[in-house]
Amino acid sequence: MTEQDSSRQTKRRLRFWHVAGVLLILLLGAFAIYRVVGHVRFKGRLNAVRAAGLPVTLTELDQWYETPPYGENAADYIMEALSYLQTQDPNQRGQFPWLDRDKIPGRTESMDAETTRRVAQLLQANAETLRLLEESATCERSRYPVDLTQGHATLLPHLSDLSSAVRLLCLKAAFHSEEGKHDLAADALFTAFRVADSQVDEPLLISQMVRQSSYVIVLQALERVLSDGSPQQEHLTRLERTVRNAYDPNAMVRALAGERCMTFLILRRPRATGMNLPVVFNHEGPSLLQIHGAQMLGLADRCLVRYIDVVDGCIAALYLPSHERRKAALRLEHQEREMREAHGALTHFMPATYRFILNDLTHLTRLRLAEAALAVEQYRLAKGTLPEQLSDLVPAFAPGIPLDPYDGQPLRYHKLPKGYVVYSVGPDSSDEGGAERAKRSRGKEIPPYDITFIVER
Repeated sequence: MTEQDSSRQTKRRLRFWHVAGVLLILLLGAFAIYRVVGHVRFKGRLNAVRAAGLPVTLTELDQWYETPPYGENAADYIMEALSYLQTQDPNQRGQFPWLDRDKIPGRTESMDAETTRRVAQLLQANAETLRLLEESATCERSRYPVDLTQGHATLLPHLSDLSSAVRLLCLKAAFHSEEGKHDLAADALFTAFRVADSQVDEPLLISQMVRQSSYVIVLQALERVLSDGSPQQEHLTRLERTVRNAYDPNAMVRALAGERCMTFLILRRPRATGMNLPVVFNHEGPSLLQIHGAQMLGLADRCLVRYIDVVDGCIAALYLPSHERRKAALRLEHQEREMREAHGALTHFMPATYRFILNDLTHLTRLRLAEAALAVEQYRLAKGTLPEQLSDLVPAFAPGIPLDPYDGQPLRYHKLPKGYVVYSVGPDSSDEGGAERAKRSRGKEIPPYDITFIVER
C-alpha cells in the first residue's frame, strides 16, 4: 500500500468519525430539545391549572379543602356520632331495611311486627348517634379529619361508617312513615340529605362516589315515605329546597382536581405516594424503574400534559348545559383512549375520568326527578288531587318544569293506577313510558328502562 493510499484511508476514517460525531451531537441536541420542550409544556400546563384556582401539589390540595371554624364544622358532630354508632347484629343481617345493602324493601312493602320491634330497639340504641347527626345538619360547611398530604396513603375511615349513618336515618324515616308520622319521617330524610352532603367539599373521587351512592339510598327512602303519605307543606318545602340545592357541579370538579394531584405525584415522585410500587416489574401498573425511565426520557412530562388536557376537558364538560354533557363525555372517552394507547403503563393509575361525567349526570337526573315529585306532592296537598301534567305546577308549586338532563326536554310524568311516575329517558334517550329498572336476574338481560321516581298510593 502506497503512502498516498494510506493517507486516503485515514482521511475516510476521520470523515466517518466526524460524521458520526456530528450525528450523535445532533441526536443528543434533538433529545435535549425534546425533553426541554416537553418539560416546558408541562410547567406551562401546571401554571395554567394554578391560574384557574386549582391545586397541583398535595399540600395545595390539603389547604384547598378548607376547615370551617370551630363549632361550624358538620364533620365534627358526625365523627362524634359515628363513635356511638350501633350497627345490627351480624346474625340479624337482612332483617333491617337499608342497613343491609342487599335488602332494600320496596315502596309499598310493610314491616312486620317483629321487624318493627327490632327497628325500634336499634333506633333507641342509636339515640345519641341520631341526636348528633341532627345537630350536624344545622352546619353549612364540613371538613373531615383527613391529611391529604399523605397521597395514596391518606386514611378515610369515615366513608364506610358515613354510609351506615345515612342508612340509619333512612331506616328512622321508614319507621316513622310506617307509624303515619310523616313529618318526623321528613325530618329524618332532611338530616340524611345533609349528612350525605357533608362530603361535598372532599376533593377525592371515592368520596364523591360514596356521596352519590348515599343520595341513591335517601331518594329511595323518599319514594317510600311519599308512598306512605304526604308530610305537611313546610316539610315538603324544606325537602324540595334541599333537593334543589343538593346538586353541585363543583363537587366533581374538586374530586377530579384532587385525583389529578395524586397522579402528578405518581409520575413525578413515585416514592412519596405511600404506595408499595415494585422496583423492576409490576404486572398491575408501572414499576419504579419504568417511571424513572419515563422521567429521564421525557415521556412522563408528555403523558401528564395529555392527562391535564383530558381532566381540563372533563371539568369544562361539567359546566356545559346538562343535555350536552353526555356527548362531551363520549368525545373525551376517545381522547382518553388515545392517551392510554400512546403512554401505556404510565396511565394505569389514571381513573377513567369521562365516566365520572356520566355518573354525575345520572346523579343530577335523580335529584331533578325528586324535586319534581316533591312539587307534585305539594300540589296534591293543596288541591286534594294529582296534577294532570307537570306544567300545572308552574308557578305556584315550581318555578318551572325541571328539564331532563339527557335530552333537554321537560321531565316526563304520568299517572299510575295508584300514584304517579316522574321519569327521564336516561342515557339511551329512548322513552320507555316510565318503565322502572327491573331487578337483575342471572342469565337474563335487563329490558330497556327509564330513570324513574315513583310514588304509589
